[in-house]
Amino acid sequence: MNEFVSNKDTMIFTEDLKNMLHLAEPTDLKLILNMIKKFNSQNSELRFGSYVFGPVVMRMFHFLDAPKEALECFYDPKNDGFFDQLVSYHILLDLLYSHEMYDEMYKVFERAQNKQINMTKFPKYCVVMVLAACYKQNTPKSLEYASKLWSDMASAGTVPVRRACTFFAALALKQGAPHIAMESISSQRQHYVTIRNIKMDRVQKAAEKGANKDVLKQFEDIRKALKDRGLIDGSKVNTTLLAIYPQPHVPWELLPVPE
Repeated sequence: MNEFVSNKDTMIFTEDLKNMLHLAEPTDLKLILNMIKKFNSQNSELRFGSYVFGPVVMRMFHFLDAPKEALECFYDPKNDGFFDQLVSYHILLDLLYSHEMYDEMYKVFERAQNKQINMTKFPKYCVVMVLAACYKQNTPKSLEYASKLWSDMASAGTVPVRRACTFFAALALKQGAPHIAMESISSQRQHYVTIRNIKMDRVQKAAEKGANKDVLKQFEDIRKALKDRGLIDGSKVNTTLLAIYPQPHVPWELLPVPE
C-alpha cells in the first residue's frame, strides 16, 4: 500500500480512504497521513461524491490516542481546508486536553477563530474546552488569557454557555480574583449547583479573610442548611467541576458515524 500511495500515477479514491480510516491501527498512522495528503492534493474535479473526511479523520486520531499525528495532519499545508468543520476542531481540542497539551489547544483555538467557520468567532464548545485548559493550568497567564477571551466575547455580544462560565469563574477564584468570578456568573441562571457552589466559595473566602468567628459560624450554619435542602452539594468548587466535567468532552452526538 505504501508503494501505491507513493506512486505519482495512482489516485486515492474516497472509498480507499474510508476503508483505511475505519480499519486503522497505530501502525497505519504514517500511511494514513500520506494518503490524506495525496487525496487532498488531487484535483477536486477527480473526486467522486462530497464526503467530508475531516471529523472522521480526527475521530480516528482520538480513538487511536494519537495527538502528535493529529497535529501534524492538522497543520500540514497540503491539508488546507480538509479540517474546516467545527466538529473537527472539537475532537482535536478534546484529544489535546486529555493529554494536557494546553498550549497547543490555544493555538488550535486561535486558528478556529481566524477561520471563523460557520461564521462564528467564538464556537461554544471550543470556548468551553479552551477555558477548561485555562482552569487546569491555573496560572496568572491563563487567567489573563481567559479574561481577554471573556472580554472579547462580551464585546461581540456572545453569551457563553454555563460550562464556560463555571470554568472561568473557578479559575478566577483559584487565582484570588473573586470579583471576576462573581461578574462572570452574573448572566447565568442562579439555581445551578455549580453556580451556587462558586458563590458559596466566594462568601467563604470573604468570611475567612475577616477572621470573625461569629461570621464564620453563621456561614457554616447557612451552608449546612443549604446542603440539607439540596441547594448545594457541599463540595469545593474544584471537586464539583471535575465531578460534573471530568473532561469537557465533545458531545458525541455531534461526531460523524462511519458509513
